[in-house]
Amino acid sequence: NGEIIPKGQQCQEYGGNGSSPQIKVKGIPVQANKLIIEFSDSTYWRCDDGGHGIVSYKIKEGSKEVVVPSIPGQTFDIPDAFEMIKEHCGKHLGMKGGAYIGPCPGIGNQYYLIVKAVYDAPDKSKKMLLGKGRLEMGTYRD
Repeated sequence: NGEIIPKGQQCQEYGGNGSSPQIKVKGIPVQANKLIIEFSDSTYWRCDDGGHGIVSYKIKEGSKEVVVPSIPGQTFDIPDAFEMIKEHCGKHLGMKGGAYIGPCPGIGNQYYLIVKAVYDAPDKSKKMLLGKGRLEMGTYRD
C-alpha cells in the first residue's frame, strides 16, 4: 500500500512467504516488449539500487497496461515470462539465493521498486529505455 509492508510479505528467514507483490503497470509505451523491475531497500546501501533483485518480464508489444504476477522469493525457479537480471542481496547475509527477496527486518527500512519499460530486440542488437516509474512499496514495521 506504499505505507507499511504487510505481515507475511517479509523474507522467509522472518516467517514470511517472501514473494514479490503483484504489480499493475499502466501507461506503457507502445513499443515496449519488456518491463524491468528493480526491487530495493533505500535505507540499507547493500540492498539499494536493485539489491532485492532485478528481473525482466516479457509483455506483448502494444500493451498499454499489464498486471505483473507475483514471483516466489529466494529461488531461481521463476515463471517463464520472467528472467533474472541480478540476484538479490541476501546472499552476503547467508540467506538462500534467488531472483527476489522480500523485505527483511530492519524496523523503519523503506522499500521501493523501479519499473522500466524497454524495447529489447529479439536478436539483442538493440535495447531502448522507453519509460520509467517508481513505486513506494512501504516501510517495514515489526
